Amino acid sequence: MKRIIFLTLAVFTSYSAIAKNESMLLNTVEANLEKVEKHPKSTGTIAQLAKKTNGHSLMMLRSFKKGEVGSPHKPGNKAVRVGIVIQGTLYYGVGETVDPTKEKTYQPGDVILMASNDTYWMAARDNDTSIIFTFIPPEQLNPALLKQMQ
Repeated sequence: MKRIIFLTLAVFTSYSAIAKNESMLLNTVEANLEKVEKHPKSTGTIAQLAKKTNGHSLMMLRSFKKGEVGSPHKPGNKAVRVGIVIQGTLYYGVGETVDPTKEKTYQPGDVILMASNDTYWMAARDNDTSIIFTFIPPEQLNPALLKQMQ
């Protein structure tokens, strides 16, 4: 199934599109993503959409097949994750063990803020699910968003 994502200006646009201040539609199935791989600490796949010069992600596409439940893990860096669900229903929980009674659900278009010090899990219980994550250093995040996370 083709997943189509609308991203504006900064991601996967050609230099001419940027120069013309245009936006474009990205087809993730046909896009030449540099790397699609299994998540190293959990289930599902990841594809970097943008990265720093050191190779760490600035933006990534995380995908789960229906029924996949990620193991609880803590992020490997201090960045706040801002996730936008683009397909399916994301089940998200915080804690050392997976507990469906503690999960919150997020639908396409919902935005989730994930603190860098939380141990968390994600699941695609009902359908295939995809999320785009952007990684932002806490000191660069809007103070109002930081307050929401407390």
